[in-house]
Amino acid sequence: MDLTVTVRAPSFHLPRRQWSLLNRFRTGQGHCETCRKKWGLTDNEMCDCGDIQTTSHIVDSCLLTKLDGGLRRLLGGPKSKPLPNDQKIVLNRI
Repeated sequence: MDLTVTVRAPSFHLPRRQWSLLNRFRTGQGHCETCRKKWGLTDNEMCDCGDIQTTSHIVDSCLLTKLDGGLRRLLGGPKSKPLPNDQKIVLNRI
């Protein structure tokens, strides 16, 4: 069975480095202290503000780093548009 993807992911138009960074925030797997502790790179998962540091904490609630509008604003941008017919991606189901 073939599945055809016809919608671009939000922020698809961004350069790879920026797109990768946004995906880290989307998935919660960025370079925050909670992930660094999970990966065995540190024993401390605390943010400089005193709360547990997660990727969502960094942009949504940290008193030192939060972004006005939070993660929703960070991931915002133009609405996803269907791909032109010559750019459709076909995925084969195994």
